[in-house]
Amino acid sequence: MRATVIGIGNEFRRDDGVGPAVVRALSGRLAAEIPVCIPADTVDLVTAWSGTDIAIVVDLLQCARPRPGRVRRVATDGFAGAGEVGGHRVDVAAALALSRVLGTAPRRLVTFTVEGTDVRSGVGLSTPVWRAVPRVAAAVEAELVSGSVPRPGPSRPTGRRVR
Repeated sequence: MRATVIGIGNEFRRDDGVGPAVVRALSGRLAAEIPVCIPADTVDLVTAWSGTDIAIVVDLLQCARPRPGRVRRVATDGFAGAGEVGGHRVDVAAALALSRVLGTAPRRLVTFTVEGTDVRSGVGLSTPVWRAVPRVAAAVEAELVSGSVPRPGPSRPTGRRVR
């Protein structure tokens, strides 16, 4: 099974850097054959998940009434809709639509979003979003294990659910 993990966001816009932060947290914890990336734009995203069985995307979610640090998981199989996740140069819904037209869409797309509020210029996640990073990293690992994706050496899945 081919998989990829994608962290969307801008590390210089505070909470928007949650996707890249999760990708860094997963460094060395995934099998070498599972690529991780931080796409610069929608085309990079289409390329990153091209032909995979499962693509896992991590991104910030901004809501009208946010609960900073709350994690949500959305899975899409086949040709179900995916909805737009973020407000930056990487449009997940557009990438999925283009991938479907090209015949390169992942068979399964799992999106983990973390609610946040601070997207001002600057480096560093807010405390609630920072605390969510290890929970999301563990959830990504568990998702890969449940999909029978190989894991490196002696590490074991935590079995914890995202809350």
